[in-house]
Amino acid sequence: MSDALDRLRALRVPVPEGAVDRLRLHAELVRKWNRVCGLVSAGDETRICSRHTCDSLGLLPIFYACGSGLSQWVDIGSGGGFPALPVAIVLEGVRFRLYERSRRKSAFLERAIIELGLSGRVAVVPFSFPDGFDAERACVFTGRAVERPAEIQDVLSRLMAPGSIFLVQGSVSATFRPPIFHVEHYSEEWPWRRGSLTLVRRLDGRDVPRGTLCG
Repeated sequence: MSDALDRLRALRVPVPEGAVDRLRLHAELVRKWNRVCGLVSAGDETRICSRHTCDSLGLLPIFYACGSGLSQWVDIGSGGGFPALPVAIVLEGVRFRLYERSRRKSAFLERAIIELGLSGRVAVVPFSFPDGFDAERACVFTGRAVERPAEIQDVLSRLMAPGSIFLVQGSVSATFRPPIFHVEHYSEEWPWRRGSLTLVRRLDGRDVPRGTLCG
């Protein structure tokens, strides 16, 4: 994990003091609660940092490269807190809302937020998305392990405010079409990335994509 943080620094992503300790604590909490909550597969219990934490951190260079200026991050189906909690540990200026309808998993997230010192900036929404969501505010969206990704993407295509960004870890629905959306498959190397990563941006009618969105 230290290598991933070093790479973030090399990419000019600010890494706060004590981040590595808090990231390791999150991984320890996931291991501790896993047998009760089913947060990760049993085979991943010994490699949470390399397989899940570092993959989550790979979203940060994209957030900064886009110069989004967004201050709200919505994670759908948060489970063990990936990618939201590792990102929140590093990204101190952004507020997070973690949607998790499972009572056991939302209880884990509440405990993790307290132990990681993220209370007041990171909140759990124990319902299915989009219950309680303010569709008027531009946000960053993630949803790494949702059960029905096509349905969630259809909902997001109707709810995303102009300027919102959706970081898609997996396949992308055809519902995100121009001229309303700009879709860019992100190919920059991140050694710990699992699968594909695509950036979807909701345009406001004045935004005209020029080359790559985060170029």
